[in-house]
Amino acid sequence: MPPFNDMYICEVCNQTYHWVCLKDTGCYTERQREEVDKNGNWACPGCAHLNDKQRQKRYSEFINQKLIHVTWEPTWEPEELKDMLTNLLDSWKTKP
Repeated sequence: MPPFNDMYICEVCNQTYHWVCLKDTGCYTERQREEVDKNGNWACPGCAHLNDKQRQKRYSEFINQKLIHVTWEPTWEPEELKDMLTNLLDSWKTKP
């Protein structure tokens, strides 16, 4: 099991799921959770019904996907506004 409190990673597609959400939507029960915790293998609702060949195919598809690169830098501002905050802060520093 992953080191996340109440989070489970699908062994097939590597998607992460919050157990409470899975339980609240009726996908799994607490009894099933005990079994998952016991053996450490778990497949999400989208992968649980797949046979071994289908699981391997889906695993390969997901593992070969390009990872999404996330940054903290905003990308939605027009280029001309890029330095606006810096300029504004600089102007406040120079005011008496």
